[in-house]
Amino acid sequence: MSSPNLTVLSITAPIAQHAAELRATRNLKTPDAIQLAAALDHGTRALITNDRDFGVSAEHLQIVQLTQHLE
Repeated sequence: MSSPNLTVLSITAPIAQHAAELRATRNLKTPDAIQLAAALDHGTRALITNDRDFGVSAEHLQIVQLTQHLE
């Protein structure tokens, strides 16, 4: 799935390895680490989530929580 403003990424072996490193060094939950690794590896500007507990911050990456925009 892709559009000019949204791309859904596949999880590749390098992304999985990066996610494992992020999980170990930042004490992240596995799904959060996978999402962050995919976003960082693809140089995205924003990551959209509906997870209120997405406890991640990253330089050069805006975390957009849908719940904040729907209330």
